[in-house]
Amino acid sequence: MKSKPKTLCMPRTNILSTKLHSQPGAGFHLREVHTPKPTLNWRGV
Repeated sequence: MKSKPKTLCMPRTNILSTKLHSQPGAGFHLREVHTPKPTLNWRGV
């Protein structure tokens, strides 16, 4: 049962990564993700 939730989280991260790569400012977005505070902003995007 613990494996199911993990699998759901993985695809979600993949989708987000693909979206960031598709955007022109992917580098800027990825840089923000590395920072703790900007992560909140990136989550809302």
